[in-house]
Order: sequence, then structure tokens, then C-alpha cells
Amino acid sequence: MSDAPQSYILNLEERDRIQEEQVIQVKLKGTQPDFNLCRVVDREVRADLPEQTITKILRQGFHLGKKVLRPTEVITSKSNATE
Repeated sequence: MSDAPQSYILNLEERDRIQEEQVIQVKLKGTQPDFNLCRVVDREVRADLPEQTITKILRQGFHLGKKVLRPTEVITSKSNATE
């Protein structure tokens, strides 16, 4: 085994895996959040939109193969301010 720290070796292994499989941006389909790929971080009142419509993407998500590395963070609509 090498004299390199274990964390360095793991980083090299992860780098090789990423090079093989490629990290890809999460692509959302439609206007409703897919909770396997999205995390709702806020809601905003929008009377002009149906409930749970994505109104903003705050932070892009990424996946590696079938594993979500970071979900897309979104804001969704709600019908009124009292909910």
C-alpha cells in the first residue's frame, strides 16, 4: 500500500469512478417536483399557479449514475398565505 493518507486514496478512487460514470445535472420534467430529485426549501403564494408548481430553482442538483449526489433545491407555489 502507498504512503499516501487513506483519505487521499479514497479521493483518487472517487475521482476515477466519476471519470468513468460522469456527474450529470438533474433534469426536471414538468413543473411539479419529483421528490426523488428535488428538495423544496421554500414556498411562495401564487394564486395564478396550481399547488406545488416549481417557481424557482435555487440550486442545481447532480447525480452520478442512479445515485443523487445533491437534489435540486426549489421553491414551489402555494395557494394562500395562511397555509
